[in-house]
Amino acid sequence: MAKFCSRCGKPLAEGESCTCAGNAPVINVDSAKGILESVKNHMGIGDPELNKGDAYEKDMQIVPECISANEGEVPVKQYEVATLQNRILGIPYAKAKGKMQVTNKRVIFRAPGRCLAGRTTLQHEFAIDELAGVEARREYVFNFGDLLIGILASAVGGAVITWLINALFMGKNMNDSIAGVVIGTLLLGIAGCVPFVMLKKKWLLKALCLGGSVMPLMSFGSTVSQFGKYADKGGAEFFGGLMSFLGFIALLMLLFTLFIHAIKPNLVLVIKTKSASDAIDIRPKKVVPFGGKDEDHTGYVEVIPAADAERCIREINAIISDIQKLGDFGISKWQN
Repeated sequence: MAKFCSRCGKPLAEGESCTCAGNAPVINVDSAKGILESVKNHMGIGDPELNKGDAYEKDMQIVPECISANEGEVPVKQYEVATLQNRILGIPYAKAKGKMQVTNKRVIFRAPGRCLAGRTTLQHEFAIDELAGVEARREYVFNFGDLLIGILASAVGGAVITWLINALFMGKNMNDSIAGVVIGTLLLGIAGCVPFVMLKKKWLLKALCLGGSVMPLMSFGSTVSQFGKYADKGGAEFFGGLMSFLGFIALLMLLFTLFIHAIKPNLVLVIKTKSASDAIDIRPKKVVPFGGKDEDHTGYVEVIPAADAERCIREINAIISDIQKLGDFGISKWQN
């Protein structure tokens, strides 16, 4: 009796197995994580005990799953407030996920994470009876390092496309090369502007592509225009002017892209004591150049607002005040 695949219905010979997508081998994520942990332990990266489990403690309550509860301590509400990271040339080498939890006894900020050397933990906590106010800012700040990275990416894109046009179309005789240069530059130049419209965010990729438009359009546009002028070729002069004009438009798009890429979200959330000192201090590390004294704060250069940041800003002072004044009624009012 003929055999058929139970998923796709393909006829199968005796002993044959189907290779359809439904029978594709399933990758065991837990096994893959276990292999990675074994490799890290063998190489001596981090601590074997800390390498177990999820570095970011995803979907876990700070109290009681991550740290021990005090006698009679009841969790009230928890927020995902920030992603903290340090980067080199735009590549994160240390990253943590910051959570804020309010209990009937404490306010706790905990940010577990990882860096190249292993797991990291940042934790601030303070007795809720001693807290009196909140300073909060969710804003956008200019990052000079990201501006330089964007400029570098656009320069690389421009250099690659310019070299490609030179290699494909530019010959010894400019008269023979002019048509290929014009067509190739216009096609690649316009193509480099498409991601600016089509992609959502991805500003660095947009800068790379726009750099591949601006540099060849403006450089070859000038060359073609000058050739048309001196060789008395009106068509070449017209297309050279068109290429330069399109290059100017692409340049405006690139400048806008670089500016947006360099503007980064930033979170400042400071919970103060009754004496106006900082009990829980969540803000970026401030690096002062030329021998000035750095302000460490969280130890991370970037503190990016997470999904619950705005809700935490709106609610946390009210929760603290209600628990201080209303006790158990305040707990039931705000409890998750």
